Amino acid sequence: MGDTPHLRALEAVHPASEIIPVTRANGITHVLSAPGGGPWAGQASAILLDGWTVEEMAIEPSVGVVLEWPSLETREFDFSTFSVREKKFSEAKKDYDRTIDELGRWIDAARQYDHARSAAGSGATVEQNHALEAVAKLTRGELPLIVLADRARAIRDAVAFAGQHGLRLVLASGRDAAQEAELLAEKEVPVILGAVQALPVQEDDAYDGPFTAPGDLERAGVPIAFGTFDSSSARVLPYEVATAVAFGLDPEAALRALTLGAAEILGLADRVGSIDAGKWANVIVTDGDPLEVRTAVRHVIIRGHDVDLANRHSRSYELYGSRPAPP
Repeated sequence: MGDTPHLRALEAVHPASEIIPVTRANGITHVLSAPGGGPWAGQASAILLDGWTVEEMAIEPSVGVVLEWPSLETREFDFSTFSVREKKFSEAKKDYDRTIDELGRWIDAARQYDHARSAAGSGATVEQNHALEAVAKLTRGELPLIVLADRARAIRDAVAFAGQHGLRLVLASGRDAAQEAELLAEKEVPVILGAVQALPVQEDDAYDGPFTAPGDLERAGVPIAFGTFDSSSARVLPYEVATAVAFGLDPEAALRALTLGAAEILGLADRVGSIDAGKWANVIVTDGDPLEVRTAVRHVIIRGHDVDLANRHSRSYELYGSRPAPP
């Protein structure tokens, strides 16, 4: 997408998508939907998995501005020759630093724009800029900066960037986050972890690195939540978390990360995340541990209403289960 911090993921949600009832049937009542593309991808939206329209589904249209952190790459694809070109590290580092400087200029421009708009009452005229208005929500502290970063270097640089510009940071994906657990805990940076059931990326990575990272972060005092970063895989989120439990994450901490912990990270704990008076009554009823594959979800209650659990998968099961026997 490019430099589009003003675009909200909510506007692209399709309420009739078959993915929604499939996900809902596995006990997931609400999700975070985030745009892709970068570096400024847009604004993440928190939505209910029930509703005829996006307005009915919305919990909060904007819970953070998503930034895909630049990578320092010594190889790039050359479209003029359709081949991979090797770059010197010094060249790659210069390009990387230039991109981060440009991100800093966005922050400075947003502050200047915000100041000019505030002073407009004195007779000044300032042309409206939706992109800068979105970034200004970061500089005013109204929204967190949700940074997608995986490598340890990128995580350190993102934390330094947020500190330099006085921004509230949420790290997303964070493949190497456990390596920087001490820094993240010190700076009070929460992490929305990507897929736990993943393979190591580097040759010398531990085979169980993605499995143990959630437990390592939680024990270090880093607030965590979980994500699949893929809408079609959202239904398997409980099993991703179950793998983390099997590799050291405390079961109570795992359930909290799926519920109230995630809500606190996104500033939604006043509405969802726990069963309390005045909240939205998003509740599931199961016949066992919700992290177990064999557990059946009996009821999904979204904002106080028991929703239909029928979905494309269950309809296909019923259709082919009643197939006539061959002659």
